[in-house]
Amino acid sequence: MKFMSCLFEGLLCKEDEIYNHVSEIENKYDVDKTIRHKDFWIDCINIINKEMVSAHSRSVVESARKIILTCAKWYKQEYLDSIVYKVIKCLEIGYKRYVLNNVIGRDELCQWIGELDDFFYNYENAIGKNRDLLERNDFIIKKQEINYIIDSIPVVIILKDKNGKWLAANKMAKEVYELNSDYIGKTDNEIAKNNKYINDLLKGTFNYDDDIWKSKSSYFYPEKLVKNNKEMCFFVTKIPMVFKNGEMVLIVIKNDTTKIKLAQKRVKESEKIYKNIFSSINEPVFVELGDNIVYLNKKGMELMGVNDESGVIGKNHKELIEISPKSLEHKKYNMEKLIYDGENVEMFSSIKRKLDGKVFDMKIISTLFPYENQEAVLNIVCDAEKKYKCFYKLDNKDSMAKLVTYNMTRTQFMGTISHELRTPINIILSALQVVDLYKNYDDSGEKCKVYEKYYAMMKQNCYRLLRIVNNFMDVSEIEDGVAKPNLSRENIVNIIEDVTLAAAAFVNDKGKNIIFDTDVEEKIMFVDKEKVERMILNLLSNAIKFTGSHGKIIVNIHDEVSSIKVSIKDNGIGIPEGKEKIIFENFGQVDKTFTRRREGSGIGLSIVKKIVKLHRGDICVRSKLNYGSEFIVTLPVINSVDGNNAYSENVIKLSSEEKVNVEFSDLLL
Repeated sequence: MKFMSCLFEGLLCKEDEIYNHVSEIENKYDVDKTIRHKDFWIDCINIINKEMVSAHSRSVVESARKIILTCAKWYKQEYLDSIVYKVIKCLEIGYKRYVLNNVIGRDELCQWIGELDDFFYNYENAIGKNRDLLERNDFIIKKQEINYIIDSIPVVIILKDKNGKWLAANKMAKEVYELNSDYIGKTDNEIAKNNKYINDLLKGTFNYDDDIWKSKSSYFYPEKLVKNNKEMCFFVTKIPMVFKNGEMVLIVIKNDTTKIKLAQKRVKESEKIYKNIFSSINEPVFVELGDNIVYLNKKGMELMGVNDESGVIGKNHKELIEISPKSLEHKKYNMEKLIYDGENVEMFSSIKRKLDGKVFDMKIISTLFPYENQEAVLNIVCDAEKKYKCFYKLDNKDSMAKLVTYNMTRTQFMGTISHELRTPINIILSALQVVDLYKNYDDSGEKCKVYEKYYAMMKQNCYRLLRIVNNFMDVSEIEDGVAKPNLSRENIVNIIEDVTLAAAAFVNDKGKNIIFDTDVEEKIMFVDKEKVERMILNLLSNAIKFTGSHGKIIVNIHDEVSSIKVSIKDNGIGIPEGKEKIIFENFGQVDKTFTRRREGSGIGLSIVKKIVKLHRGDICVRSKLNYGSEFIVTLPVINSVDGNNAYSENVIKLSSEEKVNVEFSDLLL
């Protein structure tokens, strides 16, 4: 059955006129006041119009279903069937009145009235075929409300019936799985035919739905999804629910844990980082958790008298070495300062190795250290025996003074590096503990805010760890002669300008101003691009660190034909007179206290000087206390090289954006 096109056109554009006829008979048929709204009737009229256009018997049932759902949305009370039939009757009379007012010919009028009778008769039969919906009014009402609620929750939510057919999916679920509107009423397997992501899930995840319905209990399990070549991680919760009318619904909640997994991965990476650092230290290092050793480096194994860590991990150090009772009593007494105040504990002791009875005179520095989410004690041991042997060989006071200074600097570095490592790792550990507290928090919006905040915090401190590692490895490689400049023809002006602009963007909202100026637009010469970037970033980081909130930093490039001169000038706190040379030494700092206002291991400027020397250049500093400092780097123009040398594979490679983040990671702006 199909109406003539002229009537269709008239009906499809006359919703308001049909509504006017319908509204006149609302009182006559005692239509409930809750649905006496124009929007409700217009929704129903549009559904009827669409059905009149198609007029296929198969679509009438689905169209009647939409009318029932629309009624259920507005009429949230019992006896839905009575109100649905009243609505259909009002709509039928409304359409007939419209025809009576617009069709003039008697024969044509009779034809249309007859066809309308047939149409609405079929519609009433279709309503009857949807009897299950009419009887499940309680569930329909709840479903409408649930759809509204779940769309506002920022986790993936899916509702299924006992047969596994999808009843609803919230906004986030549709975005994650890129669902079309035809998923309603289909099972996972049916949806998977046209949806790659659901298909991938079915291949890689076991379906627990049958077990859930049998046990009537909730299930929890992890799930992974690869989308746009990126892995997404979810923690899935499946909860069976039974409504009063016996309707059974499976609620599937999938919490996105991708950021948490990434943070945990970064923490694992940070553990590898500090182990690499400790393995590079030429002093015994071991970590104790309670009374047991959980880590030691190669020098630590030599001290304990073992060839590999398997012979000592998990053991008490007392099984391998004996520490003098007086020293142990001193350490026990001072451990309170370590635990409650965070102050390092230092002690001198004679230590006897049980393997061969050999005795060492040693100094041990102990500090708190996070290890696998627990509070451990890091012990750095200075072998005093080697130091004394060196003293005996000295034959003049100057050499002895230099050695004393060296050993003081080395001890200071051991304490500094342990402090520098402990601070970011402690922050990462604390952030993970906070995230763990919110793991089962009901407020998903608040949970997401917490995750976002502490994810950024953990990422920033992982950058700090990377900076420490890169600096430490650079110093070791350059001093050992391993690192060579990887020279290539570059426009050094562009290199410095790009780095400066990136730094300017970093401090743009911090009240500081970085100005770039050059008297030459292009200067082609052989340089190590990566190392020059590192040099400039270190100098800018130093300038930013010691410049106030309204500081000004000027980067200037001057072409001297046979060389290029780079000046970085600031109006910060300056350097005290006589301290200019110290800042270029390894681990040299003007302020050496652990409570200093600015973080840093004291090797940044040392690396700058070494990079300059690798380029056969020179660096100097002009400074006046409280007026600022100016660092001047002069690099000779190299027009040819015999060959290039690649970087060490030990240095962690980063993108351009991450280079800035890493080098500026410890700035307290």
